[in-house]
Amino acid sequence: MLNIQDDFSSFEEALAFHNAESQTLQRSQPYLMKFNNSMFLVVDTLAIIVKPATMAVALDMLLKSFYVFNVQYPKQTVVVHTLLQHTVLGVDGSLSAKAMKLFSEMQL
Repeated sequence: MLNIQDDFSSFEEALAFHNAESQTLQRSQPYLMKFNNSMFLVVDTLAIIVKPATMAVALDMLLKSFYVFNVQYPKQTVVVHTLLQHTVLGVDGSLSAKAMKLFSEMQL
């Protein structure tokens, strides 16, 4: 999940807002957050800066963080995460029928 917030005066304020939102929603999966020109991988209440701040590096860190922290993909995005895991990381894993269909449609 990519959260882009420019409505806050500081990164700490934005992170505190998202941490409170995560507790309310009982969300514990890693997600990406962009603040001004910086990108962060947020895991629980810890923000890890993404350097260089490119979408490719951020996406790579996000996908790998699910393995490192042994966290399941969110139910709402499991198809997309599995597809990205297969195409970006080259990890087969167990692709669902929906993910396989999307992957086969992407093949040129």
